[in-house]
Amino acid sequence: LAAAAASGAGPEIAKAAHLFRGAAATIGARELAELLERVENSARAGDVSGAQQAFEPVSPVAHQVIAYLRQYHAALPPEE
Repeated sequence: LAAAAASGAGPEIAKAAHLFRGAAATIGARELAELLERVENSARAGDVSGAQQAFEPVSPVAHQVIAYLRQYHAALPPEE
């Protein structure tokens, strides 16, 4: 998604945001999914600049989600 946003190619931004949004929604990362929906909608509407602006807060939130998932995984009992 970062590469697509940097490229300025609207269809690629929309596709990447859509895929990432689906994954975020699947794991219950609602805030991340909402941010990605804004990116996707802007890109689909042809507003690449708006999509790039909407992308700015995605990375910090994605990193928070990843940190949470790592903590959650570390707290799970070992598999037998």
